[in-house]
Amino acid sequence: MATRISASAKTLGIALFILVALYFLGRLILAVIWRLFGFTLFLVQIFLPLLVLAVLAWFVYRVWGRSHLRARKIDRIRNARYLKEAVDRGKDSN
Repeated sequence: MATRISASAKTLGIALFILVALYFLGRLILAVIWRLFGFTLFLVQIFLPLLVLAVLAWFVYRVWGRSHLRARKIDRIRNARYLKEAVDRGKDSN
């Protein structure tokens, strides 16, 4: 005994199947998006403080570090020259 299903019943069944599939697929997509959002927040919590420290270190170097290192280099050259002059004066007095 074969039963005949009308075209409107087939269309209604297909539409209902599509709606149920979209409902579960939508929930799955939302769950994946929520997980990605949480993972992104986790990465921000890890890398943002490191980025802030890197920017702060770069700023301190640019404002004070370069001039301080340059002054130390100049002092080292000057001290070497003064030491050489003192050695030369010591040799001349002997």
